[in-house]
Amino acid sequence: MTDNLATLDVVVDGRTLTVHRVTTLSSMKAERLRQAAIANPHADEDAQVLLVIFYPTLASCTTVKEGLVFTGDEFLNLDPHEADKWYTACNTLNPGELPGPEMSDAEKAEDVEKKEP
Repeated sequence: MTDNLATLDVVVDGRTLTVHRVTTLSSMKAERLRQAAIANPHADEDAQVLLVIFYPTLASCTTVKEGLVFTGDEFLNLDPHEADKWYTACNTLNPGELPGPEMSDAEKAEDVEKKEP
């Protein structure tokens, strides 16, 4: 995979999603979705976490040719393997935009060293 990859198509639960690189506009859309989830919290705490932390970024950098991107409720009800395909495509194009497994202290130090000039 090249660093200049602009989009990635992935089939999730029968829908072909096109995942894009995060832009200023998609970041704004994600923030609006996040604020809406905070203003109207889900009764289930785990669902709320998914709707505030993961769904906004996934939804805001994704388009579909036919139909709609998954709603928040549809996202919550996806098979975990299907949701993971969407997450992986988004994370591939936009590393660091979504939370992932916690890094060890050594990995964090190495990551900081890579980013420093």
